[in-house]
Amino acid sequence: MMGTWLCRVEGVNFNTTVFDTNDLSTVRGASLGLLHLDRAVTQTFPTCKTIFSGASQCAVVVERDGDEATVTQAVRKEINAVLSDRAAVREGLDKKGEAAPPFPALTTVIDVVPVADERKETVAAALRIAEARNRSRQFRQWTLDPLEVSTDGKDVGAFEHGRPGTVAVPLPKDKGRPRVLTGDGDDTLTDAETETAAPKRLSFAVAAKREYGRTARQKFYAHELGSDALLTKNGDRLGFVDSLEDMPHADWTKDALKAMPQSVRNKIAVVYADGNGFGAIREQVGVEAFSKALAPLRKALLKAIITWFVGHARGAKYDELFLIESEKRHGRVRRGLRLETLMWGGDELLFAMPAWLALPFVAGLHAATRDWTIGGHALTQAIGVTIAHHKTPIRQLTRLAHEAADGAKAADLKNRTTVTVDVFESLAPPDAGNGLDRARDRLFGAPDPSSGEAAIGETERARLLAMPGDSLEAFIVALGSEKQKDEDNTALPRSQMYAALRAARAKTPCLADDKAAAAVRDALDTYAERMGKGGLDDVFPARNRPPSVAERPLGLELALVTELWDYIHPGGLDIPPMTVTGDAGDSE
Repeated sequence: MMGTWLCRVEGVNFNTTVFDTNDLSTVRGASLGLLHLDRAVTQTFPTCKTIFSGASQCAVVVERDGDEATVTQAVRKEINAVLSDRAAVREGLDKKGEAAPPFPALTTVIDVVPVADERKETVAAALRIAEARNRSRQFRQWTLDPLEVSTDGKDVGAFEHGRPGTVAVPLPKDKGRPRVLTGDGDDTLTDAETETAAPKRLSFAVAAKREYGRTARQKFYAHELGSDALLTKNGDRLGFVDSLEDMPHADWTKDALKAMPQSVRNKIAVVYADGNGFGAIREQVGVEAFSKALAPLRKALLKAIITWFVGHARGAKYDELFLIESEKRHGRVRRGLRLETLMWGGDELLFAMPAWLALPFVAGLHAATRDWTIGGHALTQAIGVTIAHHKTPIRQLTRLAHEAADGAKAADLKNRTTVTVDVFESLAPPDAGNGLDRARDRLFGAPDPSSGEAAIGETERARLLAMPGDSLEAFIVALGSEKQKDEDNTALPRSQMYAALRAARAKTPCLADDKAAAAVRDALDTYAERMGKGGLDDVFPARNRPPSVAERPLGLELALVTELWDYIHPGGLDIPPMTVTGDAGDSE
């Protein structure tokens, strides 16, 4: 008897399949492959009905004859046959055809659930069951497929340095370095002779992802934006940076860049946005209706982002902040935007950019999404921003941004858009479980060693560090204006900020407790009185304090200002939000 079945497919194990290298083309290829998982499913079942497709998952309804076990086994086998087929991928690698999505290099879970009808309540219930089965199956499958045995494996694969290099790929001279530096000071391989322009060996997985990432990026933007108008074509076409290391590279003698603090020049930012309660809204509105309503909103957001970057890249005032020019190729200079879209679609978004663009970017991200609603429900997001050295592995940056966003959600802030920023000045951000909280202990104070108790718990601290999106732009403008003043005219010089924090740390190890607040207040009151500037609220006014969702202790407030100071461009949102069009980059 013919039955109706819901099939849910999801890509999993991102650390080993997406963020296993720091090469942007490889990461991008894996991410776009996940975005296109629905293609494999619809290729398998051309007559299926798509319920939704997102950044790394999709669900369809198919008609099949048989019992649940038989149908599940058959559906999984047929989809896996498409996902594991290397023929199309090899044709792309051999330049005999277009680059194909690197499905064989990804890890997926596939589950099937019967559905009695297609009412939204029935479909939602089936999706919950299918997702639970996906989670269970993820832990019963290989995290990474066993290493292939091949006589072609002449060397360890470049970029990841974990699987045999079975595919010879010509790489630029400086590509394919080990992810762990040798410590010799020049960031190259120990044997300099190996850094030549000759072909290097990549594993099949990395080669497949990298080839797709190099060719599918422009198609992604053209598909999402509906045209190439923003990036244009031919000699005037704008590309994108090719690596995380290139992203902050610049000529620091240029006017827009020469005032950039040293602490910012080698930093990149990863921005992660996760929808608050999208799953619950999806169930209330209906999966199909929600997906159809969200798609045009996402496209409008992407257009706003690219418009912002392109507008400034083609302008005269801030072009150096948004655009990098590299060596000539075929007689022209290559021009790339300092942006990478690492994850797109569904509930989650992930971007990489230079650290100096992160704060205006998230302010613009909120401005572009604050009026979003579906079915009468406001759509809000938890945004985590991680700023660190450009050599930090992308998986670390991504995980820390995830943790920051998840911390805001755990602090019961799902009813608004929040932004949480963590800055790591060292080369080695935490790379262990609960590492973000331990890093925050070092920056903002650990528990009192005499009692072992903290003034605030980790969840409450996450709540206090989160900034409401509605107030972020005003704060950036205010602090940016303050940065334009010289040392004599500024309300509170940075030297006095650090002096107040030293006074607080002399009293207590935790900047969030009452002792720290009292010490900071005394130090700033003393400075204000000595300089004839009134009192605390005159030298450290509310407008110069990071916005908060709850009353933030004074010590923590001042510490957060010092952390964000270098990453706010003088003049605040003189780099405007994502409403720039045409030549607006050289306005203002």
